[in-house]
Amino acid sequence: MKHQSLFIRLFVATFAATVSAAFVAIYSKLSVFVVIARDHLHFHSFPPCTQWIANFCWYALLIPVCLLAAGFFVLTRWKSKAAFEMVVGCQWLFALVWLLCGLLAWLLPQVPIWE
Repeated sequence: MKHQSLFIRLFVATFAATVSAAFVAIYSKLSVFVVIARDHLHFHSFPPCTQWIANFCWYALLIPVCLLAAGFFVLTRWKSKAAFEMVVGCQWLFALVWLLCGLLAWLLPQVPIWE
């Protein structure tokens, strides 16, 4: 029974990280049009981190998949509790940090530029 609960924890953490990555990707694709229309900016005048998030946001979906594979490997081969906790912790940390980075990147175009 304890082994099944570890798989459930791994799946829940993977789901949270995947939802976070998908939200940032969808938010980025929709925000490009909104910010350009509202602020009359060109995409190349956005801050570099906003451009990077908008261009490469879909690649972040690979991180939860890789961590899920690492979690399966740790549970089936190594059977190390510490390694499993690291994988699950990385999933939750990624979910939070990626969401905050995505929101910050899309708030940056609204900051007035000081001369």
